[in-house]
Amino acid sequence: MPESFILALILAGIAFLILAAAPLIARYRPMTERTVAGKYGMPNKVQEQGERVGYKTPIALATFLLVLAAVFTANASFNKVPLNNVGIVTQANKPVGKELPNGTTDWETTGPGYHWIEPWQKIEEWDANYERWDHLSEQNPAQVLIAGLQPAKLEIAVDYAPHESQAPQQFKDYKKEIERWRTNRALPTITTAVNSAFKDFDPLAGIDPNTGQVKTPDLAPYQEKVKQAILAAAPGEIKVKAVQIGYIHYSAETTKQINARAALLLQSGNLKIEKANQALKNQITNEKAQADPLTRCIDQAGQYAGLCGLLKNNGGNASVLVGTGK
Repeated sequence: MPESFILALILAGIAFLILAAAPLIARYRPMTERTVAGKYGMPNKVQEQGERVGYKTPIALATFLLVLAAVFTANASFNKVPLNNVGIVTQANKPVGKELPNGTTDWETTGPGYHWIEPWQKIEEWDANYERWDHLSEQNPAQVLIAGLQPAKLEIAVDYAPHESQAPQQFKDYKKEIERWRTNRALPTITTAVNSAFKDFDPLAGIDPNTGQVKTPDLAPYQEKVKQAILAAAPGEIKVKAVQIGYIHYSAETTKQINARAALLLQSGNLKIEKANQALKNQITNEKAQADPLTRCIDQAGQYAGLCGLLKNNGGNASVLVGTGK
């Protein structure tokens, strides 16, 4: 109950006590005697009751107290809720609400601004401003587990706030303390959601399979993924305004695996290139041989190229001399 309404009740009680005691406080002045004209013009003496005194003062005091009580009552009924906050209507320090048939509670809440309520009720504030879960720096990154349960450090920030629809229940469950809600509910939920969003993140997938080149990971899609993970973990409880992701830092073991995979792919790529080059060279040689057997002989004979001069003496098949023919 608002303190001003309690004071109003006290003042009203005092005023009624004064009114009740006023007849006992008030008294009459002594009786007076005066002469009036009587029968046949003869003077006649009469006594009159004296004026009642001591009654106006308690009446005036009681009236003043009642007016003051009315002012305090109006003050108790008038409430202001700051911008971006949720007003929780309470009575006897408990949120006011009506139980619905589906088992939920229709709580009485207000938005920011000025509001009139019953004087015995009170509007308490639940801070609904956005706060930042800030790990967007290399000095203070968030710890996450990526694919293969490998540890990593993630530069990330999440702007979040309590959802208005659950504000009364949160107000009740966390003893009116918004910081207790942030510490015990919001921050653990965000931490778990970030790990859930990155549990399948595979840094090895960012290596070009042809060249072995390590690409910079594209983390933009994970912003929405983290947001949806938070909303799914605490439906109707947390609002997410924005998610920012900077860079992900791998552990020494993960970096070692990336380098080993990149080297292997690079070596494999080089072998493919060499094989392709050799195939092309053979194709060119065969094409030349079909046009000029002597040229093919020289290409294949190496240090025995001089024997190709015997081409005519062997029916045009010089490859027989150098062991390249059949």
